[in-house]
Amino acid sequence: MLTTFFLDGNRLLMTHYCEARNQPTLAASAIDDGTNSVFFRFLSGTNMASRDVGHMDSCVIRFVDGDHTTHRWSWYAKGVESWMETTEEERMR
Repeated sequence: MLTTFFLDGNRLLMTHYCEARNQPTLAASAIDDGTNSVFFRFLSGTNMASRDVGHMDSCVIRFVDGDHTTHRWSWYAKGVESWMETTEEERMR
């Protein structure tokens, strides 16, 4: 899996290249300075016949400190969203 982040005008977007063989694009919908978190919501996707095809649908990225983040992902399929996994990232020096 690979996730890329990019600006589209004034929007922060991410595309998640998933092992589910689809590529959902999510848009930053909120930034919470109190928790150092960015909330992303589904915007569109490729290799998906419809939104009901299983895909990563939302993500909360929390900046723990200068070297650590957590990513909490939700999975959406057939009209149901559920929190799927939380991953931790650490910058290697």
